[in-house]
Amino acid sequence: DIAQRMEKGERRKTIREALQIWQALFVTGMAVRAPTYVSLALLGPAATAILEIAIRFGTLPTIFTSGVSTTFSPVFAGHHAKNGREELCRSLTLSSWLAFLPSLAVLLGLAVLGPWLLGNFFPADYRAAFWPLLLVCAATTINAGFGLASVAFIMTGKQAFVRLYSIAQLLFIVLASAILAP
Repeated sequence: DIAQRMEKGERRKTIREALQIWQALFVTGMAVRAPTYVSLALLGPAATAILEIAIRFGTLPTIFTSGVSTTFSPVFAGHHAKNGREELCRSLTLSSWLAFLPSLAVLLGLAVLGPWLLGNFFPADYRAAFWPLLLVCAATTINAGFGLASVAFIMTGKQAFVRLYSIAQLLFIVLASAILAP
C-alpha cells in the first residue's frame, strides 16, 4: 500500500537486495560486451566487426530466454511466496525446456545455414564469422537451458548467489575471449 511507509529495517533490506540484483545484472551486461572489448584490444576493428556479426546472429536464442523469463517470473515469485518448492521446481524445469528447445533449433539452423547466410548477405570477409557465430550461439543455447535458474534465484531472494555466479561468468568470458580471440 502506497499510503503505508516501509519500516527502516525493511527499507534497508529492500535497498540492499535491489543493489545486489543491480550488481548481478550489471556484471552480466559487462559479460555480454566483454568479447567485443577483448577482440578490439587484441585484434583491432576489422576482426571485431566480424565478431560483432557473429554475436548479432549468435545471440538470437536470447529472444526465447527473455520471453520465457518474462512469462515465468511471476510464476516463480508466486510459488516462492506460497512456499511451493515442488511447484517452483516443476515450473523451472518447464520454462527451461521452453527456452532451450527453440534455442537448440536456432543453433542447428545456423550450423546448417550459417555459411549461406554469411556468404549471401555480407562481404566475403565476413565468412570468417561462422565459427565464432556457432560458439556464441552454442553459449546462448546453453544459457537458455540453465539461465532461467538465475531468474528463479532472484525471485526467491538468492540474488547474492546470482551476483557471485555472474562475476565468475564475466571472468570466464574475459579469459576465454583472450584465449579464443586469435
